[in-house]
Order: sequence, then structure tokens, then C-alpha cells
Amino acid sequence: MKRKIVSAALAAVMTIGTVIPAGAAGIPAAEDSEDFLLDCGTRTGYDFLGTMENGEQMQALYDEMYESAVKLWNDTSRRIRSTDGFYIYDELDYCGLDFDDATRVYFTMKADNPMFYFASMTSLGDESRFYMSTNADYARGGERTRIQEALVDYVTSTAELAEEGELDYDKAKIVHDQIIYNVSYALDSNGDPSMEEWAHSVEGTALRGEGVCESFAKTFQAVMNYMDIDGYTVTGQAEGGDHAWNSVQLDDGKYYLLDCTWDYVIQGDEFFARGSDLFGREHTMDTPQGDPTHFLPELPAMSRQDFDREYYVAHGSEPVKGDINGDGEINVTDVVLAAAHVKSIRALEGDWLARADINGDGDVNVTDLTWIAAFVKGLIK
Repeated sequence: MKRKIVSAALAAVMTIGTVIPAGAAGIPAAEDSEDFLLDCGTRTGYDFLGTMENGEQMQALYDEMYESAVKLWNDTSRRIRSTDGFYIYDELDYCGLDFDDATRVYFTMKADNPMFYFASMTSLGDESRFYMSTNADYARGGERTRIQEALVDYVTSTAELAEEGELDYDKAKIVHDQIIYNVSYALDSNGDPSMEEWAHSVEGTALRGEGVCESFAKTFQAVMNYMDIDGYTVTGQAEGGDHAWNSVQLDDGKYYLLDCTWDYVIQGDEFFARGSDLFGREHTMDTPQGDPTHFLPELPAMSRQDFDREYYVAHGSEPVKGDINGDGEINVTDVVLAAAHVKSIRALEGDWLARADINGDGDVNVTDLTWIAAFVKGLIK
């Protein structure tokens, strides 16, 4: 999984993108839409950008980048000409940002919208403009038409197959299995991970039947988002190198992690729907503080424990007594929370209050606190 930055002085030859209203750049992944691109994406990154110091400018530039990519997706009659070896389909003002922040916005826009297969792995700009670029493979409108028709067919047919699953967990597992059992890892002639752009996009997995980790992750995200199940492509480090995997929200409302690439290697599901306790040892996520090529928006908190399908079928979303903060573990943190409530230091509310009411008498008091503490100490089961 690679990202690149190129700063280049280029002649201004393309039209300037039109600004669209703030918030029009996407919808939450769990929201349904009749628009295919919107349904395959999310606005997780877009919303996070709005919380940053230059959030307004970042979202404004994101909106322009998004609209520019949508226009190219829709305009399959357009042929993109080469300019000094670069295939530029739009040029944009920085909206008051510098090149590094524009690069963060660009990679965030791509991460939110995995269907933009043609969006270059390279961030390209000069002192005054950011350039939306692609490569020669996607310069011809006829080729983009062929690819897009095949992508739509892959996403919709895979989603249709996955909808046979009873739980969101089952649907995610079907999509996961379609990838790991039907796609090969893309290698170059030296046996190294392919650096071809298609191998890092949905085109690789969905059309060519091969790709690298980023392609696996983006394809999984696109299908899950299309089914209105929230998920994201997570970037970071694993085994000392750049890597990409996924987060996904399952039936209990919590977010879990999975790595299609590692499961492809073992041809199994060891890294499916796992909690952060496992992934924290094996994978290190990028952060919002990372350099432009390792920038990852803040994602929803992950469950520490694995998803337990058998338990969920038996208990549904019923609150787990004693696990007050819902992190999948009953420990000293829950004791502290219960004690703070009993001592009227900080009142528990909603699900937290329900999970603290061990004996179900409608009140959280010393009795409940004692039971939670005894469980943590191993005195009771």
C-alpha cells in the first residue's frame, strides 16, 4: 500500500472545478441512496476534516475534489490529454491550504470514496494549484465506460449474494470470502507487491481478480457501504511495512477489524471481525497526526473483543451486565464508573446505567458495585 506526492510546475490547461455546497460530498455509509457512487462511499473522513484547524477550507477543497471526480466518472465521452506526461483532468485552487494539507484532503477524499479507481496514487500540485490526475490507462472514455460497467456489476452482484446472510456479520463474511477465495495477490516480475495503479484500486480485485492489500480493502469497503453497513479502509503498518485493512460496524453497533489480505494468505478467517486487542499487537493504525501520506481520520472506537456470533444470536443487543462502558470487557474501569455513580460523583445514563444494574432492580447501588468488583477480582463468575 503506497501513496506518493509529486510537486510539479504545470501549465494551466484544465477547467477549474465548481464548488458544491458543504456537506454535499457524501452521505453516511449507513444511509441509503439511489446514487451508486454515494451508496458506495462514506463521509467519515469528510466529517473529521471539519473538526481540524483549517476544517472549513479542507471541506471546501474536498467538495471540489469530489465533484471533479464525479464529473469524470459521469463523462465517459471525454478523452484526457497528456500534459508533460501527466494526465490531468482538473485543476483546483488550494482554498487557502498548503500542499501538504491539500494532500491530506485528497487521500481522505479517495478513502471515503473507494469507487474512484481512476484517482491517481500521486498527489500532484505546484505553488498555486492542485491537480486532479489519472494515468494513461484511464485517459480514454471508452475504457472508463468498460471498467465502470464492470465495477457496478461486481458491487451489485456481490451485495446481492451477501444479502442472503442473516446478520450483518454474515453479510460481511460473505464479502470477505468472495475476496479471499477468488482473488490473487498482485505481484510484479520481481515477486514484489505490484505498484500498478489498478492493483491498488477496486479495479484490481473486482475486474482483474488480483490486487494488493489496498485493493482488497477498498473493494470490501465499497460493497459493505453499498449495503448500508458502515465500514472504512484502515491504513497503517503491519510487519514493518505499509498496509491496509478494514473496520466494519456489525450487528451490536460496535466496530470490528478485519484483514482480507492476511486471511487470503492463510485461506481462512483468523483476522475476520476481530477486536482491537488482537489487531493492536499485529497492526498499527495511521493517525490524524501522520505525515500527508500516512494521514488517517479518527475512526469510531473499535471493540476490544472479537465479535461473538453465537452470543449475539442468543442475546441480541441486550446490554452485557457489568460491562458498563461497552468495551467488551468487565474490568476496573467499570468498577470506577459504578463507584462514581453510587457516590453521586458522575451519574450513569442510558445503556451505561442499564449495564450497571446487575440485579435488575431498577437502581444502581452498593449491591451492584459489590458484584462488579467481586467479578473483577475473580471471586464470582
